[in-house]
Amino acid sequence: MPVKILTVVNQGQDAEKATKDKADNLPNKIYMCIRAWIMLSSNLWTEIGLVNSSMSTVVDITWQPGQDPTTSLPFAVLIQFDGYSGLVFPGCNAGIVPVFAELHRFDY
Repeated sequence: MPVKILTVVNQGQDAEKATKDKADNLPNKIYMCIRAWIMLSSNLWTEIGLVNSSMSTVVDITWQPGQDPTTSLPFAVLIQFDGYSGLVFPGCNAGIVPVFAELHRFDY
């Protein structure tokens, strides 16, 4: 499968120089592909079990109409979490959870 390199958007003086440890565990690049087995690294939705260290599989990577996939972060990553049986999201098959890009701030 082709691998998409997701490069974060850093803002602030020297933000791109911060190591993963100094940036609250946020890497500058994430390598992702469809069918990749990944681990959730934060508590996304604790009430239904989507918590840090939940294992999952990437089903699809989506962009909004007009976004350039070669230069833009995805709109959402569609993920199949092991054992998820919660809500069915509009436009998704049962068991698929859309995960959206988030803004994280840290002091460096």
